[in-house]
Amino acid sequence: MNQHQTMPSLIEYLDQSGVLELGDELAIKAAKKAYRKNYQRAYKRHQRNRRKEYQIQLSKEENKRISEAAKKHHLSPSKFIKKAALAYLQNEYVIPDNEQIAQLEYLLSVAYSSISQIAGKTPQLTQDYERLSRIIERLEKEVTQALRYPQSLEMMIVKTVKNNPNFRKILTHILNSTASYDNQN
Repeated sequence: MNQHQTMPSLIEYLDQSGVLELGDELAIKAAKKAYRKNYQRAYKRHQRNRRKEYQIQLSKEENKRISEAAKKHHLSPSKFIKKAALAYLQNEYVIPDNEQIAQLEYLLSVAYSSISQIAGKTPQLTQDYERLSRIIERLEKEVTQALRYPQSLEMMIVKTVKNNPNFRKILTHILNSTASYDNQN
């Protein structure tokens, strides 16, 4: 549904209402105001048909926290809330400064290209180049993964135990030491 199909243009509206023929400045001004009001009403009705709107209420402290976080992310509070909610559902981070992340990814890409050029000019560095390029490639993937897609706590624990078997003992100790809290509830 196009706005132009539901509302005439301002000139058409003023012409249809007959105020242009009268030439009364106050009547034209009032007609323009009425047109704007009707246009806004039709626009909002059209938007409500296309999109769902939610209203939430925040305490002063919640509002302060949301406003501060939105400011850090260079977003309005409503856009931040939407982005944070959708990121949470997709198990992603809301990155405070996308430009900095893009810059970091760019720098890794430049480093990779530079190493490639150096290796091309120096044949004896081929093995070192291949090893270094794999490291940079892995680093680029890990940085992107870590910054854009957070791991769940469970996955972090599993990965840590896999890489460091002694961590299992530490976890067991922590769980055993918190058992007294379970008995209190």
